[in-house]
Amino acid sequence: MFPFQLSLQQTRQRKNKVCFDWEDKQLRVSDEDILFKGSHSLGKDILNLGGIFEFFKFFFTDDILVHIMEQTNLYAIQCRPEKPPNITKEEIHIFIGICIYMSVAHLPSTRSYWSSTLRVTAITKAMTCNRFEEIKRFVTSMIIRSNKIAMNLVTISCSKFVLF
Repeated sequence: MFPFQLSLQQTRQRKNKVCFDWEDKQLRVSDEDILFKGSHSLGKDILNLGGIFEFFKFFFTDDILVHIMEQTNLYAIQCRPEKPPNITKEEIHIFIGICIYMSVAHLPSTRSYWSSTLRVTAITKAMTCNRFEEIKRFVTSMIIRSNKIAMNLVTISCSKFVLF
């Protein structure tokens, strides 16, 4: 049993947008309602992967890395046409690897991984701190911008349908 329930108090429609007012209550669900109904077995293509690097490449294919690189460079040129960063596919690969490492091995700040006292040699040998932060600036801004555009498209698409 969950300690809260989001129950619909009232629904009202404003400018083709459905708004909900919620109140806290108790959510009562049976074990059957929350039971995982998918497959517990892994596919052969995942089971046949030989190691961590192959597992990474399974999810981050060259096509995905090239797409991230192209979109990041496109965004960076739009922001700073006088000094494009010319980010490579290999740098995107290293950047994602560093981000995954940082999500597991937490330090007080991003710069701590390059600091003289807390230095992580694998990271410092792979990429400079300034280059990491430059790529991070453009990748995160590009993702935020893409999400805003996607949300606007979803909102426009959804506004064509009346739910009630």
